[in-house]
Amino acid sequence: MRHYLQVTVPDEKELYIVGDIHGNARLWDLTKKEFGITDNDVVFSLGDIVDRGKNNSKLLFEFLFQDNRYMINGNHESMLVDGLTNREWYHCHMSNGGDKLYEELGHTGVEFFAQYLKDLPMIIEIHYRGMKIGLVHGCCPLRYTDWNEFLTDSSSLSPKIVEECIWSRNDFDYAKQNNTYHSPRISNIDYVISGHSPVFDPLIYGNRWWIDSQFSTGDLTVVQPNSGKLRYFRREKDAYSFDRKRGY
Repeated sequence: MRHYLQVTVPDEKELYIVGDIHGNARLWDLTKKEFGITDNDVVFSLGDIVDRGKNNSKLLFEFLFQDNRYMINGNHESMLVDGLTNREWYHCHMSNGGDKLYEELGHTGVEFFAQYLKDLPMIIEIHYRGMKIGLVHGCCPLRYTDWNEFLTDSSSLSPKIVEECIWSRNDFDYAKQNNTYHSPRISNIDYVISGHSPVFDPLIYGNRWWIDSQFSTGDLTVVQPNSGKLRYFRREKDAYSFDRKRGY
């Protein structure tokens, strides 16, 4: 896993940021069609492209190899990679939706994609139309009040910072319980957007956003920067959306 990637998106392009898709290529295709997202637009995935759904390969080919597509490392991509060499992580992965991935791709297919997924960045910083937007799968820990300090500390990729950025929901839970109009902002970044933690509507805490709605509702949330602010829209769930009652 890499620490950080900075991407400058040309002003003339449209930019979209999508929450956890989890193998549901059909819902993503319907989302693109409904909101007019094209191959020429720039799209960033917040990670967790894989598992639970049955169309992982199509999504992986798009976000790993297609122009104008980027993704950060999510905990499910991390489990996929670590599970190939660590039996404990393999069982963790299989019990959290990885069985669908292996059914579709087989061991050889998983190995093929793992060689690319292992180099995903933990953090992406986007520069676009005068805005600076940070992407972190789990969150930028709330103890950080300055984005630059966070980037410096996280460059170590220590087990603690990786756990906080990719796996932990402690900061999300705190933000959800203590959210007010005047929630503190992190400086030197306009917005930080994360997935991973289930929401119905985006949880906005200061200038931090969490947008993983598919786990809670089956709907897919997409964020678009617009005139220095963020707007979001959702594609309603389909028959292949993740359903907590069914476990996939």
